[in-house]
Amino acid sequence: MISAWLHAAMGRAKYDFSFDDDGVSAGYIGKIPECQIVLASGVTLELCREELLSRLEDWLLFRLRNGMSIPEFDGVGLDAVPLPVGYLEEFEPVSNG
Repeated sequence: MISAWLHAAMGRAKYDFSFDDDGVSAGYIGKIPECQIVLASGVTLELCREELLSRLEDWLLFRLRNGMSIPEFDGVGLDAVPLPVGYLEEFEPVSNG
């Protein structure tokens, strides 16, 4: 189910060209609008996609670990996914203080 969610989320990704200060192409920037702060860049589109997927995975694990809501994509939602005991133990919750 998590793989299906990641695939659906990546299907919503938006990519654009990035340019340096001199207006020379510097590669690509990718984002998933529904997943705030999930941004990536890469010299090639493929590298940008790989980085975006990695950042999306980190974002998802953070939100799951902290009990935060997860957007639904193409009918695939994860808010009620039961995770095995210890699945996220390596990730520490973030305190608000």
